[in-house]
Amino acid sequence: MMGTTVNFALIVLSICSSYFIWQRQKHLTSALSRANKCRPPPKYPLLDPIFGLDLFLKNGKAVSENRFLPTLQERFAQMGWTFEALLFGTKTISSIEPENLKMAWVEKFEDWGVQSSRLPAMGPFVGRGFLTTDGPHWEHSRALLKPSLRKANITNLAPFEDSLQEMIRKVPRDGTTIDLQELFFDLYLDTSCHFLFGETLGALSDKVAPHAVGFLDAFHASLKGAGMRIALRPFRYLLPNKKWREACATTHRFADHYVEKGLEYRQRFLAKELDPSEQASKANILLYSMVEETGDREFLRYQILQGLVAAQDTTSSLLGNVFFLLARNPDVWQKLRDEVSSVKDAQDYSTLMKMGYLQKVLKETLRLYPVLPGLKRIALRDTVLPVGGGPDGRSPIFCAAGTHFDTSFYVLHHQEKIWGPDVEEFKPDRWDTFQPKAWEYVPFAGGPRMCAGHQKANLEASYVVVRMLQEFEKIESRDSRPWAGQVRLTSRNANGCLVAFT
Repeated sequence: MMGTTVNFALIVLSICSSYFIWQRQKHLTSALSRANKCRPPPKYPLLDPIFGLDLFLKNGKAVSENRFLPTLQERFAQMGWTFEALLFGTKTISSIEPENLKMAWVEKFEDWGVQSSRLPAMGPFVGRGFLTTDGPHWEHSRALLKPSLRKANITNLAPFEDSLQEMIRKVPRDGTTIDLQELFFDLYLDTSCHFLFGETLGALSDKVAPHAVGFLDAFHASLKGAGMRIALRPFRYLLPNKKWREACATTHRFADHYVEKGLEYRQRFLAKELDPSEQASKANILLYSMVEETGDREFLRYQILQGLVAAQDTTSSLLGNVFFLLARNPDVWQKLRDEVSSVKDAQDYSTLMKMGYLQKVLKETLRLYPVLPGLKRIALRDTVLPVGGGPDGRSPIFCAAGTHFDTSFYVLHHQEKIWGPDVEEFKPDRWDTFQPKAWEYVPFAGGPRMCAGHQKANLEASYVVVRMLQEFEKIESRDSRPWAGQVRLTSRNANGCLVAFT
């Protein structure tokens, strides 16, 4: 009898404590909201007001049809630049307001994170690292990237040229149709591996190393599975796990092959047995710069896998988009050829950066088809976004801890209010007379989590375009279909880049 009374008392005490904590949190929340004169944004109309499953199904259908980006564009046109929706029962603020982006990405950076969304979904594939964590772990992982991304390292294009030559040899010169996007994918698979571990994979030479057999299929399966798990949020557990886990294990074995080489190097580094020329030759290779700092096998594995995810798919997609547009705009192709005709040293950094028309072409491509189509953040604590609330959309918005914040750079870059009535046209010369305000043009995100390799990506994309212009006189489109954004962790044309060269 005594035990029953004690248990009942504990239950009552627990309920009272929970109610007290809830009331106190509600008071603090109300105080923060009142202090900032917050007002709610417009709410997206849902058939399911509890979980928002109808919105999830709409999004899923649009993704499967490669129409997710224009669907978002239509949604923002309907709702305005900021609105609230429920997705899997979680409050989600969608906004393309530059002020909100600046607040979440820079001014209140520590109020927003990615770990609670990305790590459970991507962890079995790429573990903890700069893509999946927040706080001190993210800071440490990010800091280890910096030595390899110094200007002196990324401006050495000689190793890149070796792989580019292999790719160019595979491009027909007789007008035969080729999917250039797939060649760029292989190019960046090889060059990313060289940047990360000091060796190419052999994707362009069709001589894949024995330890890498099966890796490509496993890498794609792992990446696709991670993307699906991010999209499904709490329902990711409904996805079949066995084959995905097997694919992840294959990618781990591939990375571990290089980690062991790195650890052997670390032993000689710590024993001061390295030849200075060997140390200098490996200074710009990510793995070897990291093993000078740590010998943690698992940490090293996940860092290089996250580096591969970040490096391999982004610039290859950008280049596919550039040549998709050049093939449909022969006047732009010719203007670039005229500019390139005076270039003597295409590997010179300053020469590439001073090619004004080339840089405008890259900027305009990233405006029309941003490789990072959008990003998500989750409020780590109660916080406020500066605009989007109230009838006029100019009041602050209260965001309780756990609120999701989604933005679409694609939609932002397609706003007529910012870019004018020719917003949907590819016009590199618009950059002669128009300069967007801060956070109106966001090709590589921004703030402390801005793409660490954006300078490397821009330099290499510039170099590839120049070298292709030097090699080929004419380009022709062999695909009448419009660009269709295939959204994964990045976005690229679902139809590829079907072109012909002469």
